[in-house]
Amino acid sequence: MLVTTRKQQTALYNSAIIHAKQIKLLVPALVLQTSYSPNGVILRTTRARIRALATFLRNSAAMQATILVDIATTDKLEQSGRFSVKYNFLSVTHNRRITVELFCEETLSVPSLAAPFLNNQKVFAAAG
Repeated sequence: MLVTTRKQQTALYNSAIIHAKQIKLLVPALVLQTSYSPNGVILRTTRARIRALATFLRNSAAMQATILVDIATTDKLEQSGRFSVKYNFLSVTHNRRITVELFCEETLSVPSLAAPFLNNQKVFAAAG
């Protein structure tokens, strides 16, 4: 989304702050840390909680993040949780982006989100 004025940028940033606080209040056990930017909300969680948080984001009437846009990973060589995994969700209903980040060691796998977002894959396969 292109922000053209300072007023629009401030409004988006304030909306992201409110959205982040709302998520933290609704599911405090699933979210370790929240931050925000004009582009959306950033949530930090653990690999044990990722599936529950993703399911909440999809099913919650307040969030409706029904699209898992992409998954990205970064190798942080110097950190104890070596890999940063980011899941980018989109709520078309609310026109919001939510990024969920977790850290894990190289010997651990990350739980699959295929089951909660399987319909997205079918639509993508049919359109592709």
